[in-house]
Amino acid sequence: MVPPCGGHGNGRVGTYTVVSNTNFDGASITHRGGWTGDGYEDLVAAVPGERGKSLHVFPNNGFGWACTARNEAADGASKSCLYDEQDLEVYDPANNHWANAEQVLAIGDVDGPLDTNGDGTPDVRGFPDLLVKEGDLLWLYFGSDDFRLDSRRPPVLVGTSWTNYNLAAPGDRDGNGRVDLVARHKVTGDLRLYSGTGPSGEGLGDGPASVVIGRSWTAANRPLLTAVPDADGDGRADLWATGGDSKLYSYSDLSGSGVVVGVGSWSNFQALS
Repeated sequence: MVPPCGGHGNGRVGTYTVVSNTNFDGASITHRGGWTGDGYEDLVAAVPGERGKSLHVFPNNGFGWACTARNEAADGASKSCLYDEQDLEVYDPANNHWANAEQVLAIGDVDGPLDTNGDGTPDVRGFPDLLVKEGDLLWLYFGSDDFRLDSRRPPVLVGTSWTNYNLAAPGDRDGNGRVDLVARHKVTGDLRLYSGTGPSGEGLGDGPASVVIGRSWTAANRPLLTAVPDADGDGRADLWATGGDSKLYSYSDLSGSGVVVGVGSWSNFQALS
């Protein structure tokens, strides 16, 4: 199950509720962008199976419910699902790098939308893109309307030596029009910002150009982390992280010492998204 915690508008969270009928035990879950064109942000999950992990989109019904089947509705919700769960696949089996991947991250739209004639209006629709961390390798996949992740272009290898990292997507943190990446080294505890610089993932795997924005973010000290566009309304991307003390912390502008925004059994969760 995926239990979201409603925000209070100040970076703090309330009581969680279950928002899916699907079992996400052991899955890598992520969200940033919509896949159905209805304007709602959908959930993407790499779900374990007998043949390794498979990728799926669970459409949002507009109330935060991750839909598995059309006409499905959460208890008490006033809107039923309009779309079925959708598999994400590739035309070329050699392009499947998520079957044994540790993490899948919806990073935003790396290569679009595109204004081809310079009139300020996008002429080519944008689609959410995904990062897949397969052992040491970091792959960038480009979304499309047919749910085939190699339909528009093959995946791009944007980095190596990523085994010990956890990833988070802050959006366009530096204001250059390209989405960025935050990565935590689980052993050293360094938290780094990788600035995106191009439509093929340039910069997202560039270690020498990355900037350390935090220390002591070891897996023991901050077991889980995620980036959110703006949790407290200050116009800057934020980080949330669980602590070794089972609390939930919020970091304004991806930095600072962190503020406790949730208490209780946060150590019981497998992932933040």
